[in-house]
Amino acid sequence: MSNARRSTLGHLQRLAAVTAVTVATGCGYETVDPMPHPARCGTANAQFFATGEWQASGDGGTDLVLVVTVTKKTAGAGTLGGQATAQTGLQSMTVDPGTGTARLVFGTLNATGGDDVFANLPLTCSAGTDTLRVSASWTAAPQLGRVEAVTLETF
Repeated sequence: MSNARRSTLGHLQRLAAVTAVTVATGCGYETVDPMPHPARCGTANAQFFATGEWQASGDGGTDLVLVVTVTKKTAGAGTLGGQATAQTGLQSMTVDPGTGTARLVFGTLNATGGDDVFANLPLTCSAGTDTLRVSASWTAAPQLGRVEAVTLETF
């Protein structure tokens, strides 16, 4: 093969490589959405159970709060941290160190229904640390004593 032919083929290969990168970049292939890391502490439903119930706010008024209680299902379940982060409405959270039970109180909620709340609790287990997301939603106005479904997820 002659030097001129070799030079032309080399130039065409570099041009093709630049074109492929340019096309990929123009189509949005330059970044990839990362997959979330798998939960280190296992699935939440295997370790914890949660209930949510509307209760009187305790301040003497007529306001209702959603009290969510998270309890361990198994002795090997992780340990919940004492500080949570929330989108809105989390008034207080306590964790009983002896039982590992967490009590979250959500207030200032939509009185007509159609609202949701969540809190992220630190979760520590033998494999490391995770986050336990506690979330609840409802479609009807809060009613004293009514139980709401609570969802748990680890990530």
